[in-house]
Amino acid sequence: MRIREAHPEDVDRLVELWMELMDFHRDRDPFFTRATDAHDRFGEFIRAKMESEGAIVLAAEQGGSLIGFSMAMVRDYPPIFETVRHGFIQDVIVTEGSRRQGVARELYKRTLGWIRSQGVSRVELEVATTNPVSQAFWYEMGFRDSIKRLVMDLE
Repeated sequence: MRIREAHPEDVDRLVELWMELMDFHRDRDPFFTRATDAHDRFGEFIRAKMESEGAIVLAAEQGGSLIGFSMAMVRDYPPIFETVRHGFIQDVIVTEGSRRQGVARELYKRTLGWIRSQGVSRVELEVATTNPVSQAFWYEMGFRDSIKRLVMDLE
């Protein structure tokens, strides 16, 4: 397996991996139901992050196929906090057939290295409460609960 920076020609496959994860989450929470043009919009989003100096998109490649990716960026809180700049891990996604083989861990390690190189000291991410495997992975990586987001669907 090789971890490398993603390239524009990878976008279609990265979108496929993202859709696989969104559909996995949709089966657990209808909120994750993709809009009809979600694949196009996510492709635009990931292309913009590839071009941004304040973001990184990494691809995990095995046997010539992309099996996962990560995306992270540096963001700012409002200037009411002492710590303003922080890293945000948008996604770490591994296709179902390649999970539990250390791919996510390697993507995370490389992503964290980039975040550290940006001079920030705080990293955040969001994890679906309906995905206990993902939660366990992030706790194992050293993350802790900080803020709990509550939602309510109005009818």
